[in-house]
Order: sequence, then C-alpha cells, then structure tokens
Amino acid sequence: MDQSDFQKDLIESEEAFIEQFDRNSANFHHGNPTAVPVGGQRVPESMPTMYPEQDLQNYFNPQEQDFGPEYKQLMQYKEVLDLLKKSLNKISAHHEALLRNQENLKKSENQVQIQKFQGLIDGEKATLKNTIQQLEGHTQFVLQQERFKNKYNELLQILSLAGKSYNSKEELFEFGTLIKNMTSLIFKDNQKLTEDIKLIKKQKK
Repeated sequence: MDQSDFQKDLIESEEAFIEQFDRNSANFHHGNPTAVPVGGQRVPESMPTMYPEQDLQNYFNPQEQDFGPEYKQLMQYKEVLDLLKKSLNKISAHHEALLRNQENLKKSENQVQIQKFQGLIDGEKATLKNTIQQLEGHTQFVLQQERFKNKYNELLQILSLAGKSYNSKEELFEFGTLIKNMTSLIFKDNQKLTEDIKLIKKQKK
C-alpha cells in the first residue's frame, strides 16, 4: 500500500468514525437514533463490549446490603462526629485568622489598609458565627446520645468561649488546647465506632 492509499483509507476511517456522532448521518450510532445517556449507564450498540448489560447495571447501581438498625445508628454517630471535629477545627482556624488580621489592623498605616483588614475581620466574624451555629447543632445531638454520656460535656465550655475575642496568642492557645483535647477524644471514639461497624458487617456476611 503506497502513501496515498494509506492516507485515503485513514481519511475514510476517520469520516466513518465521525459519522457515528453526526445525528444527520444514517450511520449515527450505526443506525440506532436512541440517545446514549451520560455516565456510562448504557453502552451504544455500535460499541462491542465484553461485559453483559446486567453486570454493568449492577456496577452503576449496586444494591447496598442492609446491615440493620444498629449499623445505621453507628454510621450516623460517625458522620456527626466527623462534622463535629470539622466544626471545631474551623472555629480554631477562624480565631487564628481573626487574631492575625487584628494584629495587621493595628499596624496599618493608611486608610486603604485599615479598610482591607477591617473587612477581613468582619467577614471572618460572620463565618465564625455560622460555624458556631453548626457546632451547637452537633453538640446538641452528641450530648443526647447514651453512647457518649458525660464524655463531651466540655463542648459546652468550648461553645461558651467560641464567640469570645482573643487579643493574644497566649489567650488563644488555652482555647486551642481545649479544642485539641476534644478532637483527640473524637478521633478515639471514631476509631471505636469503625471497629464496631466492621464487626457488624463481618457478622452479617
């Protein structure tokens, strides 16, 4: 086959491939006008596959096994503890940003800098308020659960201090230590939850 024949065959092959995606072509999806949904839910008839249709459906829509109410309860605990830990870390980060911007505000030398850092402080206070509201919801849930009885009472102390202004790294360090101790407790409880969840799944199989 010479170069010109090769190029001709290549062009024809490309045109045939492109026609499969041209809705005005008789070769669109090899003559089947049915649209193929996105996400791989159905393989076009023009595309051979080694996997049966049923196997594909099971892959994309797996039937989740029901491990019972205790399993669901433990999964809910784990989810809430994850959210609780995230809220605590965010509150700590908010206060660090506030202290940093307050120090920068004190050093500001002109009106532009003053407006800049005051705006950052105001924005950080607004997001802190939202995070505190999230923490209140997670705290209320955790304190009502028998599994965590008397283990998370310090959350109330953290909540009472979360809206306070901290003017030095020393003041913030004490508050940060409270949060660090709480997140360590959450980590340990989440480890135990994971063990209990795995045990239930093992027993149900």
